[in-house]
Amino acid sequence: MLDDSAAISADSTSGTSRGSAAPPPPPPAPEDVASNDELFLLGLHLEERPRSGCAPEHYWEEAVWRDPGDTRCHVALARSLAVAARFDEAEGHLRSAIERLTSLGVVPADGEAHHRLGELLARQGRPEEALEALSTARRARTWRVASGVALGRLLLAADRLEEAEAVLREVRAIDGQHARATVLLAVVLRRGRRAQQSRALLESVLARDPLDHWARDLAGRPLDADADALLDVALEYRDAGLPDDALRLLALALAADAARRTPAERTGVVPLVHYHAALLHERQGRPDQARAARRIAQQAPLEGCRPVRLEDVEALEAADAEDTTARFLLGGWYSAVGRVEDAFAASWSAAAHDPRAWVRVVALRALAAASCTAYGDAEAGLAYLERARHLAPGDAGLLVEYDRLRVLLGHEGRLALLEENEALVLERDDLTLEYAALLVADGRAGRAQGLLLGRVLGQGEGPGSRVPEGRVLEVWDATMIALADASSPADALTFLCAALAPPACLGEERPPSAVPAGLLLRRGAARARLGDDAGAADDWEAAAGLTGDAVTAPHYDEQTVSAIRALLALGRRAEADRLTTAFSEWIDEEAAIPATADWTRPGELYPLEPQQQKDALLARCREQLAALAEERRSG
Repeated sequence: MLDDSAAISADSTSGTSRGSAAPPPPPPAPEDVASNDELFLLGLHLEERPRSGCAPEHYWEEAVWRDPGDTRCHVALARSLAVAARFDEAEGHLRSAIERLTSLGVVPADGEAHHRLGELLARQGRPEEALEALSTARRARTWRVASGVALGRLLLAADRLEEAEAVLREVRAIDGQHARATVLLAVVLRRGRRAQQSRALLESVLARDPLDHWARDLAGRPLDADADALLDVALEYRDAGLPDDALRLLALALAADAARRTPAERTGVVPLVHYHAALLHERQGRPDQARAARRIAQQAPLEGCRPVRLEDVEALEAADAEDTTARFLLGGWYSAVGRVEDAFAASWSAAAHDPRAWVRVVALRALAAASCTAYGDAEAGLAYLERARHLAPGDAGLLVEYDRLRVLLGHEGRLALLEENEALVLERDDLTLEYAALLVADGRAGRAQGLLLGRVLGQGEGPGSRVPEGRVLEVWDATMIALADASSPADALTFLCAALAPPACLGEERPPSAVPAGLLLRRGAARARLGDDAGAADDWEAAAGLTGDAVTAPHYDEQTVSAIRALLALGRRAEADRLTTAFSEWIDEEAAIPATADWTRPGELYPLEPQQQKDALLARCREQLAALAEERRSG
């Protein structure tokens, strides 16, 4: 009667559970949205509040498919594409928006499309076109300041000082405290040999913000900043057409990083600093210095180095295709912004050709992840991880990924794999939990109990200390149930009480709203065997979710069959029948509803598709109902 422990030990990822709040409904599919207004707004909502499986771009793409001139969605798509350095596509969307905006021959009331086009063209080294677009954007009141600053910077870089001064003074007439416009104007005045006026402007900026590093440097004040902040200042100088000052700040950035006492204090930008220096030398016609800077970049420590600026990507892409350091850094950035094919190619180059084993390992892991998540080829992913494990057999994180992929592919011998690598397993909480669960399934619950009680879970700071929510208690409950099943009634009661009151060393508490029906059902049975009928009834009533004379089961999950069994144990057959019918109907209703991303457990590595997870849970629920029905027929 009590054989439903799978409801507790299974690695459930259901988005609905007894006593928990239902997740918010997913947004409608783009093709089901009624109007372009709604498509635009839904895209903005998803951009501000990302939701797994829902891309804002899909809503804007649907809008421009319906109306090829939808200016708002073209601009939104261009903004998203520019962040991923997909400049040609972004330019196409902006020009489509501008074509609609200017179709009647009037100045657009909103200058965003022209402003973004100007910034994009400037970034691509097309200054004359950029100047024209930004000049148009300035005519729209809402973009006068932003476009004026960008235009002033371009004019300054082109050494058109009088025009730059006029534009920047107009910006300051609108916003007298605009820091960037003020500093740019100070640079213009300094280059025009009006040092006193320039210094006065800089002092006004520093009076408001003493930590404005660019203003401090221009004013001749010392810079107490880390290498990353100094790199930002170098890029300000570069964009203002002052390459020598930019190189000077890059040298200061290297010195600031070298002054840090420990690697943990360093920013990790040293390779990027050298790549930026190389690009500056190249643009100044110094190819030998550019090559030398890139050679140094290839030998610099890569730990903690993450390109985050579009300027970083520009500097890395300017390197040779054979530069595996640049390819390695670009691979991570491409992946983060969704450029899957570029990420795969860059990581493959690093994995195949970089002389450093650890770089090849990281690149192989990236290839494995892309093979699974982007290309749906888990076997290829497993092959990449096998190569990585050959290079780094002592990497516990690799073992986690390798084990999870084998589970996804249905490979056997999982327990043997973890036993062979027990020392690595015990380095991580997540692996230790999976090892314990496998030991329980293998009939060694005592060994699993020792593992769980022999450490404090969740105390570390590394990825191995983070496990999917609820997994710790799943394994603990399964362990205690297995021990109870193999024990006398008195000992079984002890184990089940321990399951319901997990020790602090597990690092996870049972949510107050959760109803562990399976555990309560079993503890009630143990109490009944010991003659404690009142205690048994209390447990069964709690398992059934009884309050007064009513059954409260607003949500259904794998614990529901335990609630039905508890009602039967209490002799409340009519209520058990009603709950059985309702549960069966819920299963059928859920089976007809496509799964959403809410069915994927957060934090799980290489999860099944949401529909696969939902189908698996519903199948387990059907099996439990079928087993219960068979018991009732034969009993």
